[in-house]
Amino acid sequence: MDETKTIFEEFVGRLFAIEREQKLLSEDRKDLVAEFKDKLEVKEVMAAIRIAKIKVKINSSDEEIENMVNVVKRNITV
Repeated sequence: MDETKTIFEEFVGRLFAIEREQKLLSEDRKDLVAEFKDKLEVKEVMAAIRIAKIKVKINSSDEEIENMVNVVKRNITV
């Protein structure tokens, strides 16, 4: 039982340490966005990054992707 308690305490301690680090990284990200919001169109940059990450994950050519996006755009009602 003592060993289980020790393992549990180690797990909880490491888990909470990771959660604290994630919170700090999240705060750093917010600070970075705030720092550049007057210098860049941050929303556009973030959208471009998301698009680039998606393109890396799929095997279609840029032309195929653009054709698909155009079809979707024609069907979107705002």
